[in-house]
Amino acid sequence: MAAVIAVKRGATLRRMLLWRNAKTQQPVSLSGQTLYGQVRDPSRVLVATIQITALDQTTNAGKAVADFGDTSDWPVGRLVFDFVREVPSDSGVVTVYSKTARIDVERGITDV
Repeated sequence: MAAVIAVKRGATLRRMLLWRNAKTQQPVSLSGQTLYGQVRDPSRVLVATIQITALDQTTNAGKAVADFGDTSDWPVGRLVFDFVREVPSDSGVVTVYSKTARIDVERGITDV
């Protein structure tokens, strides 16, 4: 598993993303691609859909912002997520997945 994010339930969760070519480590243009992600619990039940918005690829190649949405109703405990890029090609759409990562959701002291 690639990364672990800790979040208090109800907190805003957004992350800047940078997609790179696995071999060259150069940023990959996200122009014309469909980007999204999903957060799931250990039983693989969908908790949230992650909205991903690419920045201007002329000046910010490979960069996007992931908005995980409202975390107020997320279950406390360990969740997993990944990101998806759907890349148009001559033979259809190529689907590229990120590594799976983890979110540890904590209850806030003021969370009643």
